[in-house]
Amino acid sequence: MILSEVALGDMHQAFAPYQFKKSAPVYCHSVHGVGLQKPKMHGLKDLCQPGPDFNPNEMTYDKPNACFLNTGIMAPNPDLEEMPAGENLPDLKFNDFVVYDEAQVKMRYFVDFEIILK
Repeated sequence: MILSEVALGDMHQAFAPYQFKKSAPVYCHSVHGVGLQKPKMHGLKDLCQPGPDFNPNEMTYDKPNACFLNTGIMAPNPDLEEMPAGENLPDLKFNDFVVYDEAQVKMRYFVDFEIILK
């Protein structure tokens, strides 16, 4: 798996992201496809923060070089509360972020892992 730094810019929040297959809406740099679940903020780690805990603080949230990794368990997505009335639940199981310009993406880490199913 490759982990990348991505400049999302102005995001369009979409509950049906398949509408934006070729480009983002006008005046937006990316699309945030809202999913049914997202990780709880409890497991958020800032990999640029020194120390064994890697816990983010007020100083690291707004830094442009912050590198967050979420290790929390999955929970219902609170962003669904902003969904317009009358819309169906999204097709996405998890949040999805889509950028359309290669200049917004910087590949940073290669992670080699193994999934063990019990």
